[in-house]
Parts: sequence; C-alpha cells; structure tokens
Amino acid sequence: RVRNQARFNIPNVGTGGGFLSGGMTYATNLKTTNAETFNESSTPMWELYTFRNNDNTRFVHFTTLESFPLDVLWAQVVPEVPKFSSSSQLLVSVQPMRDLGPHGQLIINAPTAFVLFCRLSPFFTKGNLPAGASCSGANNFAIVQLAGSDFLERGVVYQFSLRVTNPAQVKDAAAQWSIRLQTQERELVHETSQVASYALAPRAISRFAVAPVSAKMDLATWLRVQFKLETVLARASANLIQLHAPEGFRYSCANSQARNGFVLPSEAVLAGNMDQFTDLSLVLEPPAARGLEAYRNDGTTEDGRAMVDCAQPGVLGLVVDYTDLLTLGRYAFRVQVMNPSETPDLNVWTLQSYSDSQLVEQGATRGYEIVVSASPVVDGLFAPQQQLPLLVSKATHSSLRSVLWVVASAAILS
Repeated sequence: RVRNQARFNIPNVGTGGGFLSGGMTYATNLKTTNAETFNESSTPMWELYTFRNNDNTRFVHFTTLESFPLDVLWAQVVPEVPKFSSSSQLLVSVQPMRDLGPHGQLIINAPTAFVLFCRLSPFFTKGNLPAGASCSGANNFAIVQLAGSDFLERGVVYQFSLRVTNPAQVKDAAAQWSIRLQTQERELVHETSQVASYALAPRAISRFAVAPVSAKMDLATWLRVQFKLETVLARASANLIQLHAPEGFRYSCANSQARNGFVLPSEAVLAGNMDQFTDLSLVLEPPAARGLEAYRNDGTTEDGRAMVDCAQPGVLGLVVDYTDLLTLGRYAFRVQVMNPSETPDLNVWTLQSYSDSQLVEQGATRGYEIVVSASPVVDGLFAPQQQLPLLVSKATHSSLRSVLWVVASAAILS
C-alpha cells in the first residue's frame, strides 16, 4: 500500500546532523505496503522533497517519479442465479501471485447485504482446491482454511464454489468484493479489494447444468444442457438463446456451418430426453416453407437468421420460436462439443436468453473437469441414450465382423 497522499504517511529521512552534497547519488531502503488497488489507466506518482533545518514548509528540491506496476491478485465471482433475493452457488476463481503455505487462509469479503454460507458440505464445492480445505462463513465473509499438508501454488487458477444469498436491492452498484490470502498467524500474503461484483436482475435462468457423455481430452462428445426460464418468450418477438462455453471448447456444428454456410438443426441439436424438461428442439423457429420466395435452406429462418449459429467460437446460438407456461420454462437439449486438451482456467458455462436483441435472463454453472488420457480415444462420438443396434449399424464392415466373431465365439464356449 503506497500511501503518498497524506502528510502523515510521508516518511522523513534525516541526515543525523550531517549534510547532503550536491551532485552525489544517495540511496535508502523503505519498507512499504503496496496499494490495495491498481489502475493501469492512471499512473500513480511518487514525490520526493528535500528540506533544510527541519523547515517542512519550504522545500529545497522537488521531483516526481512514476510508480512501479503492481501484480494484481486476479479473482472473479460468478453466481449461478444472478437474481435479487435468490440463493445459489457462487463460482469463485482465484489466481494467487504468491504461494500460500500450510494452515493458510483465503478470506472472501462480499459487499454489505450479501450473505455467504459454506459450513455444510452441500454448500461448499472444493473444485481444484486441496482435499483438506474447509470453509466457514457468516454474514458477508467466508474463510477457506487449508490443512497442515496443503498449500496453494502461485500462478495456478483455483476454482471452488460456496453458497451466496443475494440482497433484495443493491444500494451501491460500484461496491466490489475483496479476497485476502494470509498465514495462520494472520500475516498478509496477498490481497485485492477490486474484484468486480455482478449485476442482479428481477429474473434469471435457474436449474442450469451441463453433463457430457465423456470428459476425456480432445474428444468430440455430446453435451446435455438443461435450464429453466422465468420469462416467456413470445412468438411475435425475435428470440435467441446463447450458450457460452469456457475457453478451449469448440462446437462441432462450426465445421458444418463453415463448409455449407448453415447448420441443420436436426443434426446439431438433439432431444434432451429428460423427465420434466421439454425438448428445446421442438420449439426452434422453423425455416420458411419450400417453394416460397423467403425459403433459403433448412437451417435458415424466414427472416434470414441462422436457426443454429456456431460461427462465433465457443458460442452456440439457437433461434427459439416461443416458450410457454405449460412447460414451466424447463427445457433441455443435446449438442456435440470438442473437449479441450486440459481444464480451462475459467471453467464456467453461461446461458443467456434474448428477445428482440435485448438480454432477458442469464445464468451460469460450473463446468466439468477434463480427464487427461494418454491413449487415443475413438468412442464418445455418438449421442447418448442410443441403443446398441444403432451403434452397430454405424460400424465399419470389419468392426461388424469382429462383433459377430465375438458373439459366435461366446456361443461356442457356452
């Protein structure tokens, strides 16, 4: 913390009755505490004064010097349900710039009126924190305690979640969160008080979750997505649902769109096949009827929008015709994604709904951990819940003969 604004924070360096000669270079070491915040757009300045005969009212020399840049403790907080007065999991990501040793503590301080809770295991997900980490919290702060054999390594992004209850109203929209790393003796290791808060809305997407068939690295796999909308999307409006994947994920439909210029919804978006959730594929806006002048192809709406848009990397856009109250806003679908080679640093999926280009609701959920596999993977390319005969029908002739040989050998042995 570089306190060079107030007079009482400016150190006085005396010469002990001696004098400073002109033209000489002098040096000294001062112990300082770096500032809690750092803004790259505005450069703070150090000021140096010299005085004679303890007369602090008139300086002899004066100069200024640009301050050194500070390494900011990067952190981010994302709620699953950004809604007023709602409770959900808060997805926390922290990247320490210094190591935190055994019995260290990570303290999260939320703005006033937010309530954090993590004492019980259902409300605290460790993520990639050490296995011995525990959490306790009350009111607007929570403490993550490391065990005696645990530590946090600098430069690594740690992700975990705890329970948060949002306030009924926000008095200070500019209020920020703070995160502090300290030792068991409460000595400061690293701290930041400029963690941006999140915007709250009267309505938000809830029950949002993603589940892959396989989490293996560099594998094309089908992903099941479920969510609940609170706002009904009217048929008279231009409705859009966007699924934002973490960095490194790619939607397989991007290849079809780049090759053909459009994506067939029947091939890219499959039924979710979940109880109490309606298949989103049933309410996608259809293309214009064949033979009409407005008809372009089976993947483009009458007004020229892509029914399934995969052009933007990591973003899936689905044009929805309408939603209704009979479904209670619960929908599910499946889409094929390409897993990255490792778990992303910021492993958060985001879902947004738009009506006439205006954001209506949004929600977030924690992603899945990527499983590193040393051997090449050839499975996982098919949609989940398909039956074995369908899988066999897609096999090559040699694979089919192998399957039949295994069945015949089993019959002979039996």
